Order: sequence, then structure tokens, then C-alpha cells
Amino acid sequence: MVVVTRDKSLTVIACTAHLHVDGTPVADLRPSEQIRLFLEEGQHLVGVTAAGCVGGADQTSIYVSRSKPVLLRISAGRTRGLTIQLSAF
Repeated sequence: MVVVTRDKSLTVIACTAHLHVDGTPVADLRPSEQIRLFLEEGQHLVGVTAAGCVGGADQTSIYVSRSKPVLLRISAGRTRGLTIQLSAF
């Protein structure tokens, strides 16, 4: 299982985050929203792009296993765009 949480952000609050897994669009997330994805075990590339504002894109490679969920967080990056990264919570 992969849990992706979108931070409540003041810098890019109006932006929708387009979430992609292995190049396929899977969800649109607004601030404070969360999605749970049930992906096949193995390596995956998870990316986010911003819509409705200046934002660019970010991506991270993850390994999904049955023994432990992968937690990811989408937040405002240093250059006004969105970032996606591993999270402890």
C-alpha cells in the first residue's frame, strides 16, 4: 500500500496536484487530501505536477512491499512548485 498525503500549503494553495504512477495519471489532490494506492510489489516511479499555477514537476522512486506501507507527502517546494518525498507520517 502507498499512502500519499497533500500538505495544507499557503504558497500553492490554489494548485491541484496531479499524481502519476509509472507515467499514468491516477489522481488529482487538493490541499489536505489523501489517497491510498494498492500497487503491485516492486519498484515504481511516483510523480506530481501542478495545475492551475506555476509549478513544474517532481518525482521519486519507491519500492513497494507487502510488509510495510510507503508514505509519501506532497508539499510546497522551495521554488514555488510541488515536491513529492518519502514521509515518516
